[in-house]
Amino acid sequence: MAAKKTTDDNKLPVNPDSALNPAWDVNEEKPDKTDFAVVPPSKYDISVPAGPAKSKKAEKAPKEKAPKEKADKPSKVKEPKQGGSKKILIAAIAIILVAAIAACTVLFIVPLAKYSRANRLFAQGKYDEAIAAYTALGDYKDSHEKIKEVKAQIIDDRYASAAELYDDSKYEEAKAIFEDLDGYKDSASYISNCNYQLGVKAMADKDYETALALLAESDLEEAAEHILECKYQICSADTTNSDEIYAMFKDLVAANYKDSEKILKEHFKWTISYVINQDRDDTETNLTEVDAKEYVYCHFTLEGGIPDGTAIIRAGYIVNDREELLIDAVIDDATAGDTYVITAAVDDPPSSGKITFFVHEGEEKTVIGTASANLK
Repeated sequence: MAAKKTTDDNKLPVNPDSALNPAWDVNEEKPDKTDFAVVPPSKYDISVPAGPAKSKKAEKAPKEKAPKEKADKPSKVKEPKQGGSKKILIAAIAIILVAAIAACTVLFIVPLAKYSRANRLFAQGKYDEAIAAYTALGDYKDSHEKIKEVKAQIIDDRYASAAELYDDSKYEEAKAIFEDLDGYKDSASYISNCNYQLGVKAMADKDYETALALLAESDLEEAAEHILECKYQICSADTTNSDEIYAMFKDLVAANYKDSEKILKEHFKWTISYVINQDRDDTETNLTEVDAKEYVYCHFTLEGGIPDGTAIIRAGYIVNDREELLIDAVIDDATAGDTYVITAAVDDPPSSGKITFFVHEGEEKTVIGTASANLK
């Protein structure tokens, strides 16, 4: 029985090309769209929703396309993909961060660590190392001020050490440190006390010159008496008649110290050296016997006396046991080192006897020296 053409738009014929109709032979000639058999619902019941529906087209095998000749076109430069740009950006940021960290380490972390180490060295009393560490830091924080603090602490520690040595009677060691402190606190006072103690010790050892030098550097009042004693001992033992000794004697006489004035006169008294002969120009030959009938000459050189001092000299001679000088020559302003001549002419000369020359000082006629020779 032939099927009637449906006019219901909501009912579409089943596509014979659909895979849902296995009984359809694709090789058979397709019927006219209006002439097809109705499939019994019991076997092929396909519900179609309300409204129009598009039929599925049969899948067709892909057609092979002939290769098209491509026209020569200018090649285009491929732009970098967006993902590559992000990688470059990340790498750049990473480099910047590393550089920033390195700079922070160099500029802040490392100097801070070195500064902390310098502070530890300072606290541990390793002053030389601490100064070197602060110096290496340059202008970092208060490094310059810290160097000053370390140096001040060094001086203070040395001062304390010297004070301990002084208390232990180690005066030489203490003095050496106090002198290096260059007036720090009361170092000068300590030095003065050290000199006094060392001077007293030298006096006990009878080393008066060393003692005098030390005591002269002390400001203690007690040192003055010890200084006079040192000068007295030095002057009493001296034989040089130097300017320095005379200056000491003057200090002793001015202080009326012991018998210093008596010692001064004895020490700096005038003396003579002489030769007797019968030649006025001969100041070297000394004769023990002279011809009484000829002139007799006494050449004498003045010695001793105070430095740069002068004296009034009286000179003369006597023959045998006469009491008075036969001549009484006066020499004003005689000085040490000068040589003078006394000429004797014996009247009525004896066949034997002795001629004696005298040299006196001043109005008191203090005998300076005598010289004599036998007469023939």
